[in-house]
Amino acid sequence: MRYPKPQKGNPHKLTINQHIFPNACISRFTGTNGRVQVRRKCGNKDIWLTPEDSYFCARRLWDQKAEAIFMKKIEDRYQEVAQSIVAGTVTTLDAGMSAAVTDLYLLWSLRHERYLNPLPDIKMNLVGPEREISVDTQEILEANGYLFAAAGNIFPSRFMTGLRFVFEMDRERQRMAGKKWGILKSDAAEFLVPDNFSASSVLPLSPTIALVEGHMDQRIGFEQVADINGQAVHGSCHYFFARDIDRCPILKHTILDSVF
Repeated sequence: MRYPKPQKGNPHKLTINQHIFPNACISRFTGTNGRVQVRRKCGNKDIWLTPEDSYFCARRLWDQKAEAIFMKKIEDRYQEVAQSIVAGTVTTLDAGMSAAVTDLYLLWSLRHERYLNPLPDIKMNLVGPEREISVDTQEILEANGYLFAAAGNIFPSRFMTGLRFVFEMDRERQRMAGKKWGILKSDAAEFLVPDNFSASSVLPLSPTIALVEGHMDQRIGFEQVADINGQAVHGSCHYFFARDIDRCPILKHTILDSVF
């Protein structure tokens, strides 16, 4: 999909590569080489990528206000919880922490859904402006959180996408209101991360920790990790990744036999 490229040098620092799964979340799965092992469902060889790689990103799919304000608040709130879990200062999630986890899980799911099904630009039936807004002015407006119609009264899809995220998050928050997430830890095997976990309420936090909705805090064994990883691979669309996939047991399904 083509994306609207900013001016040369991107003078207003608009975010081009927008992570579906947050950069900070991917970073917890990197190995000593600073990369994660990515297995593509349509590829023959694994690839090793840094968390910043554009492979994990959409490109200007939503607007700057959605990226830098609405989504950043959700990500920052979750990262505080995640860091406390990794540090061992939080061993069970209270209602506020569970809400933060729910928000990040929903944001991940909604981003992925919109990545697969992008919205089109919209032609507005309005009286056109006396003069067109220059590209520089458009970028200044977007960088400061404003929406606008571009040349030809076209409302760019990224603005509609940003607005839709707000409404969709409200709807999904109501659906998952009060959900409790359990902290599942494993010393026996490692978790992998799919490109989406929309079919199951699971949020991998690190190679040895996963947050699972509706479960008690507990340590789990090899078979339980394999089951979670199997669900991850089964539900992934294009790829999954891990610190080291050889350390990630996967409970196979018949439908997956052609993948491995």
